[in-house]
Amino acid sequence: METAKTVKPYVKTNMALNLTSVPLNSVAALKLHNPADFESAQDVVRHESEPVDVEALRALARASEIDMAELTGNVNDALEQLQAVTIADVLGLYPASQGVASVVGLLVLAEDHGGRLDGREDLSWESTQGTPMHGTVGRYLFTDRITE
Repeated sequence: METAKTVKPYVKTNMALNLTSVPLNSVAALKLHNPADFESAQDVVRHESEPVDVEALRALARASEIDMAELTGNVNDALEQLQAVTIADVLGLYPASQGVASVVGLLVLAEDHGGRLDGREDLSWESTQGTPMHGTVGRYLFTDRITE
């Protein structure tokens, strides 16, 4: 306010003041949306879908999820034949139908329902493609039927 008393508004100063503004363009520079620009040059072809193959869907679901019901049944059936079983015993009686997923499922069941033993045990199974696989896991012992 003090400067306004001595400096006229039209006098040039060495100060720069950056202001924000909206760029002004000609209306002719605007491009309107034309839905016809996005029309397909060809007619849409309608294809009838095939009936769903339920068995193929079951196979897909089985491939993506561990069949815990099957593994629980395998452990329980093995316990009917033997007093106590390890994961290797179960795999010896019932092949890993889902490859490594079956082994992982048995490990989950062993953590929840088996007793931890000292040491490790070697496991063998076939992959879902039929390749022989081997692994070593901690030892667990199932002594009671799984009821869950």
